[in-house]
Amino acid sequence: MPANLTPEYKAVEAAFRQARDPRERLEGLREMLCTIPKHKGTDHLSVWRPGRGGSISQRSGGGAMADSEDERDIMQCEDRRFKAMVRGDLTALRMAFADSLTYTHSSGLHNTKAQFLDSLTLGQLRYKSIIPEARSVRVDGRAGLVTGTARMEVTARGHDTRFRIRYLAV
Repeated sequence: MPANLTPEYKAVEAAFRQARDPRERLEGLREMLCTIPKHKGTDHLSVWRPGRGGSISQRSGGGAMADSEDERDIMQCEDRRFKAMVRGDLTALRMAFADSLTYTHSSGLHNTKAQFLDSLTLGQLRYKSIIPEARSVRVDGRAGLVTGTARMEVTARGHDTRFRIRYLAV
């Protein structure tokens, strides 16, 4: 089944095809799976395979040690999500977020996927930086859970703010 591939995906695929080192090629495959559009021709692909469970932790200034590839893949997708938010990459965010997304802001305001993306599109919200300080990933059955803290710099409705958050991503 054909898929409508985005320019972002095509660029990631081109980088994968040029990579010669096995580790670079593996990272390229993971990146391709994270950026491939959701479509009936790609719905059988997954970014990570739920496995035996376990956890991964990262502390500020230190590297992350994964119990399994699942946790490592989830952490990498979380990194790409933050980068897409800072870049304002709506295509990547549209693909990364589930249609059932509930995004809860530090103010307590809840947005659906459409509302959150609209706020970025309309310029009501702009992420200037997101710096994770401590994160933990756990695989529980078929779900990946990321908890963490991060420093954020945001422009919301024309006002610049800096703050720390504690978050949960499923």
